[in-house]
Amino acid sequence: MELIKTYAGSKQLKVWQYNHADELNFVKNFRYINQSIAIRLCEYLKASQQKVSVEECYDSQSGWRGQHFYIDKEDLSLNGYCFSSTSVEMFLEQKGF
Repeated sequence: MELIKTYAGSKQLKVWQYNHADELNFVKNFRYINQSIAIRLCEYLKASQQKVSVEECYDSQSGWRGQHFYIDKEDLSLNGYCFSSTSVEMFLEQKGF
């Protein structure tokens, strides 16, 4: 897990990057992701030599905080607030993994 950027401003939103060796960090930081799916995701990242970019987001009207979860240019969180085991599993199935 590597901190890529911190945006200026009052919220100090961050962008993190994860690679295939970050299984424990996935499980720790994304407790709502099933561990077996996190393992599959790490295997996919290793096989495809890709990384995950996680970009924090904030909705000022509702006060909600979320995270965009990008692999390549695809946002698995849909809108920053809907990231789940299901979205990761659907992504992996789309990729035939």
